[in-house]
Amino acid sequence: MKRTIFLHTIILLCATASIAQTYCASNSFSYAEGYIGSVVLGSINNQTTGSCYSNYTSLSTNLNISANPTITLNSGPIGIHTTVRFAVYIDYNHNGSFSDLGERIVYDTLSKAGVSRSFVFTPPSTALYGTTRMRVQMRAALWGSLNSLAHDPISSPCGVLDEGEVEDYTVNFLDDYCYSHGNTSAEYVNNVIFGTINKTSGNNGGYANFTLLSTDATEGYTYPISLTPGFTGSAHTEYWKVYIDLNNNKSFSDPGELVAMLQGSGTVLGNIRFSLGNKTGKVRMRVQMSPGTYAVTPCDVLAHGEVEDYTVNILPPVIGMLNNNSDNIASVKPNPATANNATLTYTLNKAGTINVLLSDISGSSQKIFNAGNKTAGTYTMPLNKIQSLRAGNYVLAIEENGNIIARASFIISE
Repeated sequence: MKRTIFLHTIILLCATASIAQTYCASNSFSYAEGYIGSVVLGSINNQTTGSCYSNYTSLSTNLNISANPTITLNSGPIGIHTTVRFAVYIDYNHNGSFSDLGERIVYDTLSKAGVSRSFVFTPPSTALYGTTRMRVQMRAALWGSLNSLAHDPISSPCGVLDEGEVEDYTVNFLDDYCYSHGNTSAEYVNNVIFGTINKTSGNNGGYANFTLLSTDATEGYTYPISLTPGFTGSAHTEYWKVYIDLNNNKSFSDPGELVAMLQGSGTVLGNIRFSLGNKTGKVRMRVQMSPGTYAVTPCDVLAHGEVEDYTVNILPPVIGMLNNNSDNIASVKPNPATANNATLTYTLNKAGTINVLLSDISGSSQKIFNAGNKTAGTYTMPLNKIQSLRAGNYVLAIEENGNIIARASFIISE
């Protein structure tokens, strides 16, 4: 009998795990008193027989980020009087840690061994889309001599538990929009400038959700967009598509929602016009980049390239403010401009007193150019007052006798 117990103990004791991962290590010293018997979440239904630590990150499930998923946990009933505690963590912000606020989704819940427990959790609004790590910890102890251990909490997602088991899984958070991603072994989206958005993101592995970044866009106005690729090797032609969910129905496939198609091996420039009648409020913008050819749909899985999502806040039109962005009325060249070479060209249909108002994309006034009295005709003006301005998107408004008659949007480059 003594020998049997001795061998049993040797089998169930574990050395401290050295886990090859970016996350902190966690395991148990022993699972003699109990182990994780099953984990059920979405398409994950994993029945196991016990260990001190198991890496099941090859098992993954898709979860809708706006839903309230249910996770069901059970323990292997080694001892008939065993009690267990469960703690579950999800790395919502993908930073390689389970210790951020809200990432512990099951709070050290006491249960009896062999009895399933289900827990409903709500992902926070700040959770990032895509794949991330989930950790399940179970701490076990017998009633009786180990009774005090049964009531000690699981205090951390890291470290060694005295009895029980730790398992890691993968969850993939989806939102109401279709998922599109690429392969960044050769190229990636490096910079997006649109309105007040100026994001240099680098390589994000095929997809990045930057919907926490937003910019305003007013109906009836046209805004420039600048897109820059990054390469791990030599540069080559990239094909860009930009979609905006103008009616906010969680789809990019409606008519008019493909708002730009551009191509080039370096920075490419385009213009996006917001027609009257769009749904106002915050909507999603998707930037797709792929080499060799355009992606077919906004939901494509790209063999190479990258996808990034942003937010655009569509504002209602400004009553009484005319915006005509055609080049024969007002334009800035080159675009993007630098502090030393920007020139405004504008056309007047009648005589009047002309001022040129320069503002950033949010509408904050920056500079006023007094052009004086002008007759009908076409004029050019060097923009020698932009030298002190930061890189970004700007708007020039042509004011004639106190009324705005035209606007021109342009980018000041680094």
